[in-house]
Order: sequence, then structure tokens, then C-alpha cells
Amino acid sequence: MAITLASQARDVSSILIARSIIILIMRFIPLFISWIVISAHFFRQGAIEISFACLVLPFFIFLHKPVIMKGIQWITFALVFLWMKVGVDLITIRLNLGMDYFRLMGIIMGILIFTLWSGMLLDEERSR
Repeated sequence: MAITLASQARDVSSILIARSIIILIMRFIPLFISWIVISAHFFRQGAIEISFACLVLPFFIFLHKPVIMKGIQWITFALVFLWMKVGVDLITIRLNLGMDYFRLMGIIMGILIFTLWSGMLLDEERSR
């Protein structure tokens, strides 16, 4: 009887650990995608150092310090404003050239919403 209770306790703890790992992955993958997209944007502009920093910064999350988590979350929210500026600039260029801008606007809005969502996933209070 004791052997089955001990094995059941191990099974439950392994299930809880697996569940927490899955939740951790589901919270961080959108964040990494957002930072890869902004890194590609900076790389295309020729800012290779900033692009590299954007690729490295999300990995600091694995230090599990609340200050680092909040900092990365707020920097991710700042990226939303950067994407707004980029969107306005690109749409202005398209308008001046007399080109269609609706598809570009849709893409930028999708990136904005995804980046905002990935930052919101880092909120500890909401994830519980």
C-alpha cells in the first residue's frame, strides 16, 4: 500500500512539474518570437549590434528575477510604440508614393497586437 502511495505521489509531482514547464514555454515562446521580429527589423536597417542585443535580451528571463521579468515586460511594451512609429513611417512613405497601404497596415497591426500580447503574458498576476 505504501509503495503505491509513494508512486502516486511521484506521478502527481511529475505531472505538476511537466504542467509548469508547459506553461512556462507557452508564456515565453510568443515573447521570443516578438523579439526575433524586432531583431530582424533592426538587422534589415543595418543596426547589427542592436539586432544582436534584441536576440540576447529575452534569455535573461531564465534568471527568474522579478526585476528582470518586469524590465523585459516593459521593454516589450515599449516595442509596441516602436512598431507604431515604424508603421506610421512606412505608411507615410507608401502614401507619398501613391501605393496601396492597407496590407502593410494589417501586418503592422498584427505585429503590434502580438507584441502587446507577448508582453502581457509575462505579467505574474495574470498568469496565475
